[in-house]
Amino acid sequence: MGNQLEIAETEKAWLAGVIEGDGSIGMGFYQQQHRQMKKNGQRSFACKPTIMFSNQDIKLIERVAHLLELITGKVPRMRDEISNYPGGRSTMSLTLVGIKAVEVTLRTLIPYLVGDKLSKARLIHRFAESRIARGVSKGFSGYTPYNDEELSIVRYLYEHTSSRKGGRRNPVIGEILRDYTQDLSAN
Repeated sequence: MGNQLEIAETEKAWLAGVIEGDGSIGMGFYQQQHRQMKKNGQRSFACKPTIMFSNQDIKLIERVAHLLELITGKVPRMRDEISNYPGGRSTMSLTLVGIKAVEVTLRTLIPYLVGDKLSKARLIHRFAESRIARGVSKGFSGYTPYNDEELSIVRYLYEHTSSRKGGRRNPVIGEILRDYTQDLSAN
């Protein structure tokens, strides 16, 4: 993944700082379609670790995108978000998704994170490492069920971080998670 040899420690620290300030490290939760239900009829869901960064300064956006590409070998998606205010400046946002890309990015940035995002980054990194170790990112076809550790992380992230800063939790995902994790409470 990427060419981390080209990235100075100061650039890694800078990237961690701007993501800590104007970015987010999170987990997207998605309900799977009917055709992807488990054989027992249980509804299923998917999780997508994600790193996002938004800013009005295009030079910052370009630098963050460049460093993320160096780290991961993957170009983050970029999107221009038009201001809702007359005469307001638009905001550019970039999004990095994918288990491998997020895992290597978090591995690179965790030593430099210091705020609230550090604990979330550690959890998502542990989740991504587990999925990678189990072959999820190697292009295997089919659905690889989440193990107990992964489900515990997903449940924690859903319950404790999804509703911050005005975000909304999908109640259907909450129901599905309760179905999947009801046996974890006994452990």
